[in-house]
Amino acid sequence: MDSGAKSIPLKNAHVAVQSVVQDYVNDKNFLSALIDEGLLTKGITRNDENVVEEVVYISFERFDDHLTVNYLLDGVENIENEFKAGGRLRSYFKEEYDFYYNQGIVEALSIQLPEKYGKELYELLPEFSEHDYLINSFIDSLVWREISAIDFEKLKPFINDNVLQFRGTFSHFLEILISISGIEGHPFNANFLHYWLSKHPLPNRDAFWTTQLKYKYSEDSTFRHLIDWAWDDFDKSYISDDSIELVATALCWILTSTNRELRDCSTKALVNLLENRIPVLVRIIDKFDAVDDPYVWERVLAVALGCVLRTKDHHELGAVAEIVYTKVFDTEDVYPHILLRDYAREIIEYVSHLGLITEKIELSKTKPPYKSEWPNDIPTKDELKSLYDQKDYCDLWGSVMGGGDFSRYTIGTNSNHSDWSGCRFGQSPVNRKEIFKNFKSDLSEEQLELFSSLDPIIYAEDSNDLVIGETIIRMGVALGRKAEEELLSNKLVFKNSLPENTLTIYERDIEPYLDHNNNLLDTDAHFDLRLAECFIFNRVIDLGWSPDKHGDFDKNIGTGRGRYESHQERIGKKYQWISFHEFIARLSDNYIRYEGYGDERKESPYLGPWEPYERDIDPTILLKNTGDKCIPLEDKWWVSKEAFQWDCTFENWVKDTSTLDNPQGLIEVKDNNGADWLVLESYPSWKEPKEVGKEDWGHPRKEVWCQLRSYLVKSSEYEHFKNWAESQHYMGRWMPESTDRYQLFNREYYWSEAFKFFKSDDYSGSDWVTVTDKKTRTKIADVGVTTIGYRWEEEFDQSKAETLSFLKPSSLIFDNMKLKHGSQEGSYIDEANNVVCFAAEALHDTKAHLLVKKEPFLKMLKDNDLEVVWTLLGEKGVIGGSFSSNHNYGRIEFSGAFYIDGDHIEGKHKIFTTR
Repeated sequence: MDSGAKSIPLKNAHVAVQSVVQDYVNDKNFLSALIDEGLLTKGITRNDENVVEEVVYISFERFDDHLTVNYLLDGVENIENEFKAGGRLRSYFKEEYDFYYNQGIVEALSIQLPEKYGKELYELLPEFSEHDYLINSFIDSLVWREISAIDFEKLKPFINDNVLQFRGTFSHFLEILISISGIEGHPFNANFLHYWLSKHPLPNRDAFWTTQLKYKYSEDSTFRHLIDWAWDDFDKSYISDDSIELVATALCWILTSTNRELRDCSTKALVNLLENRIPVLVRIIDKFDAVDDPYVWERVLAVALGCVLRTKDHHELGAVAEIVYTKVFDTEDVYPHILLRDYAREIIEYVSHLGLITEKIELSKTKPPYKSEWPNDIPTKDELKSLYDQKDYCDLWGSVMGGGDFSRYTIGTNSNHSDWSGCRFGQSPVNRKEIFKNFKSDLSEEQLELFSSLDPIIYAEDSNDLVIGETIIRMGVALGRKAEEELLSNKLVFKNSLPENTLTIYERDIEPYLDHNNNLLDTDAHFDLRLAECFIFNRVIDLGWSPDKHGDFDKNIGTGRGRYESHQERIGKKYQWISFHEFIARLSDNYIRYEGYGDERKESPYLGPWEPYERDIDPTILLKNTGDKCIPLEDKWWVSKEAFQWDCTFENWVKDTSTLDNPQGLIEVKDNNGADWLVLESYPSWKEPKEVGKEDWGHPRKEVWCQLRSYLVKSSEYEHFKNWAESQHYMGRWMPESTDRYQLFNREYYWSEAFKFFKSDDYSGSDWVTVTDKKTRTKIADVGVTTIGYRWEEEFDQSKAETLSFLKPSSLIFDNMKLKHGSQEGSYIDEANNVVCFAAEALHDTKAHLLVKKEPFLKMLKDNDLEVVWTLLGEKGVIGGSFSSNHNYGRIEFSGAFYIDGDHIEGKHKIFTTR
């Protein structure tokens, strides 16, 4: 070891080992045993005299390095002398290349020197303090060394001057900070991260921290490891609350990220981590409300909502409601952010639903509309253009002001019709069309001609005007657009032709409301979205976006739908989202909202971001996919055991009118413990096995598919409905069906204002629907569809791999059976915490099946004077084949109805058409 060699000759190794163990072991083969066990490795090399000899070296290199350093430091009292010229340790570091060759020694010294002598390697080798290997070894040592060997104040200058100044070492430092973020008492844990990041203002922090997060969701990143650890459902109950808070703190700071996947997955990880640690959640809310990044504060409240709606620790939720009320609503002006306020409102709404609200909370303060000032100093587009329509701002300008995707599809300028009017609360609408009509009627023919010259479109000479009432439509081919200079000149001539009072009317009541094609905007019926663009752009600048701080990062991300990585967004886009959500909040606080079109347009007060829809993540569900779990077929006990004879010709398959041997088997099933369950809705299908070597749909195949639905019926209407249902053919899906609600969070169903909003005939969400006969148009019965659908397909939510979708029991069943959400997604438990209803497809790789336990379901029917009827629709035919195939074997359609008679499923199905 004195020579720095990594191996010793085999014979020398034997002597060294025996000298140590001879007092304990008589066997002379101890060295061989160490080699056999893998602790040592035997090899062949050439010595200094070029002679081949057998050597031995330690198998585990890091262990070897630490043993070497431990040996070298043994007995050393004056460590400085060892690093001076001629010193034993100095011989390892004569030149820069030695750091590459002795990398393991550098790593071991970086740990052991501070622990034994309170000295850092860079202090003893100051001339190499900027060497990459030395800096990275120092960073790595923070994980391994004893906490007592970390002198925070001494290390700060080195970290600031040598670690943070270089992109590679800075990124490495952040990885290490995340890996130790949850260690209690560590000087560089998440409390350090929180203190460090909090003291920087938003734009500066985004410039050095958020930009670094771009690729931190890669599989080899400690950021990804921490997120995956927190999101995993293994038991964490043995971990202290303080350590959980540290991990949560680190995850919260990841919420600054413009990488949507990283941010969204961190959100879900936080929900999973804290849903059973409500006191820690309260501490996190208190810790982050002062952080000046709305991106973080909004998601902290989203996490809080997810935890509140998922936790079983209801007795602790009063504290959450109180702190959220204090931080968000107990103020004169509620911070205007459309998502943040909704998360906060729904937390308090749910705690109130549970009856746990304290007297400190005024519920009226938590409901929209809230108080926020409408800014009266929004700069005009021309004012902004003079300052920012330049190269350094081109991506930002194009996205918000220049017709980019954000302007067209998020702000809504593509249609230019907002749900909100341009009329503020307490104001009377202005009839802008009437003002315009009166203005034009006072113009002379010459002035009218000059006004027409303000139309920027150049039409073909043979174009004609089409007059419909008071509306004039230019008919013909548009050849191009007039130059800006010509339009400005025409406007000047037109204005000069107007008398002073008419010019005042034009500049005050007409000109501000003309669009880029000189057409009048009905800004009282629809809010002027040009004002929205100006507000949002100006707010982005106010938040601190600048080309110096964020320009390079944003240029590398790019804009629009053509971005290579759609989940990566610009810092400017982050500020656009913040500004947009603030704008919508201010709009909802100050302007009248309408719904509908034309004469049916009516005032519709804003209640929440489910209508109009503005949501971007569901924090109440932790699935990345539905139907991810693959289990053996025998464990899918809900799947029908129906079998078919496929060995016949296609012609005979369709001629044979036999369909299902046991349709009741689709409805009543037994689990592996022998318990009886009923299928309320399913979509079973069977198809002929494909031929080996052929694609799945590349050739015709025999198939049978079914749709099974069920309906609750009041006992007084049951016989009439049942008898009628048995004779119906359900092809065309004209009967009431379950509806999907893409606007709702998973845990909002049944209790929330959002769920109640859609529980109406307008949204096909009523408990009871009237069924009428198709021919006579007479009422048959009022029925309750037994299922509703959860469907979360939000494109911006990157925490999911694809659309999350599964069936849920209807609110009639949920309420009357007194159900609650189970611990597994898609499951529901009774008052005794037994699973009595579940959607098989939520977790398992299976077609949709909503099942309910038979006994409690039948009891619920009896207690509420209800009955249940199933309808069956199916088809037997031949599917598939190439595009060029023209087979037409026909198909068989069948329908039926089934019901419970005593303890058995009765009913029948029959053939309706053969084609």
